[in-house]
Amino acid sequence: MYLISKIWLGYGLISVFFSAFLVFVISTSPLFNQSFYRLVVIHLAIVILSWINSWPTRVVWTEDAPYFAKSLFDHTPKLFSLFMFLGIAFCHIQSWSSIVICVNRLRTANPEKYEDRNKWWNRWFILIYIIVIVLSLLAAHYLVFLLLLQLFDFMMKLENSVMLYGIWGMESCKSSFS
Repeated sequence: MYLISKIWLGYGLISVFFSAFLVFVISTSPLFNQSFYRLVVIHLAIVILSWINSWPTRVVWTEDAPYFAKSLFDHTPKLFSLFMFLGIAFCHIQSWSSIVICVNRLRTANPEKYEDRNKWWNRWFILIYIIVIVLSLLAAHYLVFLLLLQLFDFMMKLENSVMLYGIWGMESCKSSFS
């Protein structure tokens, strides 16, 4: 195993362990029953799932397991596309989750309205995260589509330039032999 993979695995496992520990403590303790802590638990679960999703694509870009990655993605080529798509989606989900947590803190900061707003967040936080996930998946789908269009455009330009270079190269060869 190469050094970069060991570093990724080392800090990643520590991070996942502490995140899972916090999820367990926050979700089981009666001290953490406010809406903010529910949002933090969901955010930590998203972070853990994102880290797990990042490993198949990391394996492809390192030299640790080329045979494993090649055989896996040769047999199921759509799997690599799925992991890349989910990576883009998780990026958006994590960003939106951070925004939702900040909005929650700002909305519940007023002590006079805390109880009502905390009840509102406790009632609607699951729906809010469903909307965040759906919007993030739509954004990832749109971004993947744009990346494919850019790749297609690049490949067409490359093909045209190779064809033009090849024709130009043949003409210069003919003129040099005449």
